[in-house]
Amino acid sequence: MEFRKVHDLLLLLQICTSRDPSAAELREPCDFLNVFYVETRYPVHWPTQYTRKEAERACEAADRVKHWLELQIPIHLEP
Repeated sequence: MEFRKVHDLLLLLQICTSRDPSAAELREPCDFLNVFYVETRYPVHWPTQYTRKEAERACEAADRVKHWLELQIPIHLEP
């Protein structure tokens, strides 16, 4: 699959979902995480502050996406 060089998780998810509809289960975590990237990369009002609860939720969302990807993409590690 070809991907544009973008950081928009929702756009990347749309590309993945066109190939594998099961990727749609990542909509909520990608939607939540997408805001973090844009706000921290291109801050309008610096500093952006997040609560501990938001940070924990972001970590959980990232773990969910990572776990799904690990199941989909075989990783070959050299000994």
